This record gives sequence, C-alpha cells and structure tokens, in this order.
Amino acid sequence: MSELDKLKENLLRLTGGAKQAQLRFATCKSVNWQEKTMTAVGVSDDVDYEGVQLGFGYVDVKPAKDSICLIGILEGKEALTFLINAENVELVEIKASDTIIINEGKAKVNPTY
Repeated sequence: MSELDKLKENLLRLTGGAKQAQLRFATCKSVNWQEKTMTAVGVSDDVDYEGVQLGFGYVDVKPAKDSICLIGILEGKEALTFLINAENVELVEIKASDTIIINEGKAKVNPTY
C-alpha cells in the first residue's frame, strides 16, 4: 500500500468512511431465550434495540428484566448489536463438549454425547 493510499484510508476513517464500534447503556425489556436475543431501550436516548444477541453460541447470558446492560454496536449497524455485560443475570449457558448451565450460582452439566 502506497503512502497516498494510507493517507486516503486514514482520511476516510476520520470523516466517517469507516464506522467505529459503539457502546450504549440500555435497560433489558424482554428476552427471547430460544433465539438468544433481547429487546432493550437506551438509558440516555430511549432508542429501542431489538434482536440484541445474548452471546455467540459458546457463552450465552440471560439478563434479568429491567436490568441495566452494556451493549455493543458494530460498525454503527444496529442489526449487529450484542450484549457485553448486565447488572443482573438470570442464567449463563456455556457450551463446550458438554453444555454447562449456571443458574442462581449453581452449575449443571448436560452431556451432549
């Protein structure tokens, strides 16, 4: 990549050509545990966030209703919104060779073989 190309890329990034990830505080309004998504509303701006992913398949976190959550938005696209952390959690599901479910501080292993 030439120096001119690098300059162009940096200028595009600075002027909005490349979107940065964003963080938002939101309140959990409902959870669809089968789809591993939630609906939330922004704390500071009352924006609705639907389809917020609760994990990426190996660790899924079920936030408690009305808990404050930190969510991430990739490249400014609300369709790519995911949970980072939650004030109160009802359930954590960890998948490895076995499925490990953590509920109320107790772990339960469900073998998948």
